[in-house]
This record gives sequence, C-alpha cells and structure tokens, in this order.
Amino acid sequence: MNPQNPHWTHKEFDIFDDLKSRKNQTHKTVGGDKTGRVVGGYTFNELGFRGDDLESYFSSKSKLLTFGCSHTLGVGVGNEETWPHLLANKIQHSHINCGIQGISNDTISRAVLSYTEILKPDLIVVLYTYPHRREYTTLDGRKCSFKPDGKWDYWETDDGLLAHDSLVNLQNDEYDNDNLYRNQLLIKNYLENKGIRLLTNVIDEYLGCWEDEAVDGNHAGVLSNELFTKNLYERYL
Repeated sequence: MNPQNPHWTHKEFDIFDDLKSRKNQTHKTVGGDKTGRVVGGYTFNELGFRGDDLESYFSSKSKLLTFGCSHTLGVGVGNEETWPHLLANKIQHSHINCGIQGISNDTISRAVLSYTEILKPDLIVVLYTYPHRREYTTLDGRKCSFKPDGKWDYWETDDGLLAHDSLVNLQNDEYDNDNLYRNQLLIKNYLENKGIRLLTNVIDEYLGCWEDEAVDGNHAGVLSNELFTKNLYERYL
C-alpha cells in the first residue's frame, strides 16, 4: 500500500535542501568534505543523487538502488570509487546512489519507501547508519536530522535547543537499537511485499572494512570501498 502521508513520498525529498541544490549539478564540496580535492567533483543526477541519470537507469534490465548516509553517498571519494558504483558495475546493474550525508535510519526507511515507488529497482542495498541518529519533525512539518553530539541549523534556534536537550535525555542504547530494529523490519517487510531483493548491512560491518581514509580524513577511502564491495558481492552471489 502506498503511504498517504505526504512526508512519505519522493516529493518530500524534492524539497530537501541538499538534494534541491544538487539536481544535475557537479559540486566541489559536499557535507563534511570541504577540501575540493575529489577528482571530478561530486556529480548528481536529476534527483540530486550520485549514480546514473534517469534515462540510463531505466533503460537497463537490472536496476540497483542503494540507501544510507555519507558512507553510502561516498563523501571524500570520486563517483566511480564509491561502493554503490563498484557493486553496480560488478553485478551489471544500472544504479542510483540514494545516500544522503548526516541522515538517520528513520530517514533511510522513508527514502526506501519513497523512491522504490518511482524507481522500481530489482535490488536494494541498505547500509544502516549509526543507531543514535533520529529524524525529528518540527511543529511546522520540517524534517531535521538529529545527532546527540551535533547542533546546526534548526538545532541552533531556541526551539531547536530545547528539543535537542529533550531528545538527548530520552536516549539510551536499548532505545537506539529498538529503533534500528523497527526500521529494519519496516524495510524488510515492505520490500518482501513488493518482491524486491534486499541486502542489508549495519554500520559496524562497513567500518570493519576501513583500510584507508578519504580525502576529507573522516570517511573511508578507495581501498575500503573496494573491500566492502567485495564482501557485498560475495553475499549477492
């Protein structure tokens, strides 16, 4: 069943500031990478994502979508050095990399349900992010990524500071893991109902492949993305 809540459609993501500014653009910097040293920059398609343009994506018989945070987006590495691109080439799928920096597993779930409806993939790979992150909806309907150790934009306003402190006080490891499980179950059941194959990973599995650093010094580098792709490919087979 297609959710009726407007926040659970791709149109909600169309107004997400980062995606809106990236459509059909190439940027020198993204998220935490302010170096401008990524060769070729960050190239985005019509939806504001890395990966194939829509015509190339839909012309393929086999289509892959990947979802996650900056570790999926590939902050600090080139377009063709990201694990989504490497995996897509290895299994001969067209692909769109729906990774967005700084987001939570709540947002990942919403993105999966939203973009699956319009992009109709054959395979989805999800790299779940850190469990302590959340998606918070303000009284005026704005979606904000919450991190207990970071404050920016909305979180620097009076209302945001109050909400941030409240969320931090509510947080504990058990609550975080329960929330992760709910998101995992939602995506699993949704895609099973759609008949779409799913491969999932938690962030610790990705970090276990960390062999080098990207140019920003805060994300995994080229060798790490290659190793993670190798592990994914073995599971795919």
